Amino acid sequence: MNKRTAAWIAVVVVALALSNWSLAYVARSWGVPWVLGYGVSVVFDGVALLCADLALKAARQGDSTFGPGACLLIFGAASAVFNGWHARLAGLPLAASAFYAFPPMAALAVTELQLRHDRRTALRQAGRIADPLPAFGGAMWANKPVAAYQGVRQILAHRLKVKLSAAVGKPAAQPGQVRQDAPRAARPLTRSGRAAPALAGAEQAIASALAEGQKLSKRTAAATLGLEGVSEWQVQQILQRQRARLNGQPA
Repeated sequence: MNKRTAAWIAVVVVALALSNWSLAYVARSWGVPWVLGYGVSVVFDGVALLCADLALKAARQGDSTFGPGACLLIFGAASAVFNGWHARLAGLPLAASAFYAFPPMAALAVTELQLRHDRRTALRQAGRIADPLPAFGGAMWANKPVAAYQGVRQILAHRLKVKLSAAVGKPAAQPGQVRQDAPRAARPLTRSGRAAPALAGAEQAIASALAEGQKLSKRTAAATLGLEGVSEWQVQQILQRQRARLNGQPA
């Protein structure tokens, strides 16, 4: 146990002891039996501490901490309000209300600060907190503001690609890199994936015309070669396939 942990435990124990005594005084004043009065602090301060622990466990598992965090705030605030009521019941001045309200708030604040580091470490390990951006320095921003801004944008764009690739399970392509896919079977030439009788003749006619060196486009191929029953989209697909084969590329 280091000094920081020992100091945290000492503060929490003393603060909760004061809160327990104060809540017990309020409970007895409102008719709660003596034995049960000292258990009221468990309902407020104890539940708040349990919520803090649940928030830490949720962060370590990558879950949302909104629910435990909201309960921590609600029960901590309720404990502070009822502790402050102790001063009014005892006929003490207004400053005494703040005096009695601070122990539970101090215990919860110290507990939250103690768990904050562990929670952020767990969130960072789960990928829910981004690493800090590289520091370019004031001189860089003063002399090269545009270049520094573009550099930050490139870093953010790269991080976005890495996140997306991790989410979909595919490697992100680097800038200027062309992905080389494995050779695949011939793709269907129709949008529905079905073969049409006229496509075989169009494929052969376009292949022969390109082999002879004719310049064809999707609009001129149909009129030049007399293709019928073939759409411009299908002609474009055939041209792309045949040109790729002539260039020695996988179709």
